[in-house]
Amino acid sequence: MTQAKQIQKEYCSQAMLLAISIALIFLMLGAKPIAKGLILGTLFSIVNFMLIAQAMVMQLNKNRGKTIMVC
Repeated sequence: MTQAKQIQKEYCSQAMLLAISIALIFLMLGAKPIAKGLILGTLFSIVNFMLIAQAMVMQLNKNRGKTIMVC
């Protein structure tokens, strides 16, 4: 696994664990919609983070002319 993927996995895992921990606190307090929103927001942010990283790699692998045409 490349270093970039290891960093991605580390940050995404930490973000998800933190979101689950906070969501459990909200569930105990009776705020179920907030807990669901926190988990879903974190999940979509992780997907967005991975898609941006993938797009950046694709852009870096192209020369200047092809990059301008893709944008």
